[in-house]
Formats: sequence, structure tokens, C-alpha cells
Amino acid sequence: MSQDFTTRLQLQLREAALRDERRSPLERRLAGLRHGMPRPAVVTAAALAAALVVAVVVAGGLRWGGEHAVAHPKVIADFPLADNLGFISAGHGSVWVADSKDLRVLRVDPRSHQVQARIRTGGDTNAFGGDPLLNAGAGAVWAVARAPSSDGGHRVLRIDPATNKITARVTMPAAQAPIVFDVQIEQGRPWVITNRGAIALDSATARPVSFIRFRQPAGEPGPLWAFVARGELWVLTRNGTLDRYDLGSGRRTASDEVPVAGAQVVVPTDEGLLYGANGGELVLVRDGRELWRRELGTTVSLPLVLGGTAWLHATDTATGRDRLIELDVRSGKVRSSTGLPQFGIRGITTVGDDLWLSTPNGRVTIVRPPSD
Repeated sequence: MSQDFTTRLQLQLREAALRDERRSPLERRLAGLRHGMPRPAVVTAAALAAALVVAVVVAGGLRWGGEHAVAHPKVIADFPLADNLGFISAGHGSVWVADSKDLRVLRVDPRSHQVQARIRTGGDTNAFGGDPLLNAGAGAVWAVARAPSSDGGHRVLRIDPATNKITARVTMPAAQAPIVFDVQIEQGRPWVITNRGAIALDSATARPVSFIRFRQPAGEPGPLWAFVARGELWVLTRNGTLDRYDLGSGRRTASDEVPVAGAQVVVPTDEGLLYGANGGELVLVRDGRELWRRELGTTVSLPLVLGGTAWLHATDTATGRDRLIELDVRSGKVRSSTGLPQFGIRGITTVGDDLWLSTPNGRVTIVRPPSD
């Protein structure tokens, strides 16, 4: 699973987008007045994005449980890039950030923090979570410019990192992609995640090469959560199952009952399945057995899992400051808590040993974990 995928702040965005699908065009436009800024802190992830966006936000405050944080990552930089920022992804020697006000991709030098290129993508300025959706990998940078409706017309753009030029613009099939949530990279191939299924793209032309349709009841607006990882498509359904599909054949290979009540997201880790549930809880499950449960706030976003560590963005209502929380995946214990200079988060990615966070007010914050 790509590290950047785990940054997708999509839970709140997904729910918002699905509600948006059931609105009239006029209602969608009115809603856009409220959600015009990309990827609000309730996303992305994320909006989840994401409400997704996807988009990693904990909106209800953090309950520390009396634990003492022994490690203290440090904020080493905080700088402006645009008025509004969305997704952020690292690759090809650069950091790529979505400028959601001007609908473009910014290429940022990771050392000087200067913008090296501004690539116009277009999209919908009222899209939940902000356009463009963004990810780097599979030999290119991938952006999705969404259409201003749930009737299809969303375009995937392939950006060549050698030239900063858009080498392909492909409109996704409307029947397969009424709503687009994300673009993800798995095993060298880009995948577009929609409310109907997952579309595999040719990495050279951006054209669809296969489609895996979700098994869901007729009229279902879409699953709670879906992503590609470890050679499979994982789908958290509204019927309380975690379905898995083989990426090669598209065949559903498993459908297991979800053991966590109110589960909204799930991420596979080496220690088991990490669920985010209603009530602001993270729960680790292995072989159907709950190993630990951690209450973090009223809302838990998608964690960025790196090896045995999970990083989450949280709002600490006791101090009025946003924080970056480091959790040990095996035990669920807090390793560190770092105060952040900005409110909200739109995306998070790794650049070397550092963590880069894009924020809703157009700034990037860099956090450096302590060296071993």
C-alpha cells in the first residue's frame, strides 16, 4: 500500500459526497457555498475526503488517559504556498500539492520549499475536499479534475514529472464513476476509486483497462470505505462486512463480518486490521479478536501507518491547539504528541524522515520525528 494513500482524509468527504449525490443540482450549488474551501478539517482526508479527504482529523479533542509522551517530534518549518491547499504527495524528487483555489498542482522543492512549477488541472471549485485529487507514483503524477455534478464527466490527468506537462486527459466512464473519491497507486498501477467500484488505469496513457464493481444492493450510494492495498481491493460495506477483491481477476475472495461496531474506515497493518469507529475510537483487530481499543475524540480519521507507528492529526480542545499524535500500533499507546502551529489538515505525506502536512489556510507544516 502506498504511504500517500494512508494520508487520504476521506471519511467525512465520502459521506458528504454521498449525501451530495442525492441532492438536486440547485441544492448541490447551495451546499458548495458552505463547503467551497477544499477538504475541511472534518474530511480526506477528507469532507472525508473524505470527508474521504478521504484525510487525518480528530475533531472532538484528545483524551490522554494519563499517559506520558516520551518522544517529541519537532516542527522544523511552516510556510505558505497558496490560499487553500488539498492533497499532498511526494515522489520523483519533489513534493506535489493541490492548490484547491486555483485548481492546479504545485511542484515544490523539498529543500528550498520553493514552488518549481504550477500545473493547471481545472476541476470544480465547489467540490467537496477540493480539486484536484492527487497522487504520485506509477511513473507520473496523477490528478483528478471532478465535474460539477454527480452525473460523470470527471477527468484523470497524467503529469510527466520530467517535463511538468500533462501528457493525457481521460474522462472516466460515467456509469462507473458518477462520483470519484480518490486516485491511489498499487503495484505500479493507478486506480481511481468511485462510489461504484475501482477503475484500473494504464500507467502510460491513463486509459481505463479494467473495472472492479462493488457488490452492493441496488440503489446503494456506495460503501463506507474502499481502497487498494497488498494486491487487493478492500471494501468496508454498509452491511457490516469487509469485502476483498483480487485486483487481477476482479473476483471477490472474502466477505468477513466486521467485528467493530460503528466502523467507518479500516487500514491493514502488520499487526492486524486497524479500524476507525464512531465515537472517536481506534481498534486493532487480528484474526477476529480485538487486541486494543483507544478513544481519541469524537471523530477518528484515517491514520498514516509507517511500519509499527500510526500518525494522526487531532484537535485537543483542552488546550485549543491541533496536535500530531504518534501511536504504537502493537499496543495502542501514545508515543508522542506534537503541538502544531496551524489549525486543520488537508493531507500528510513522508519526505525522507520528515512528515509534511498541508493545511486549509494554504500553509505546509513540516514535522521531524526524533532520530533513533
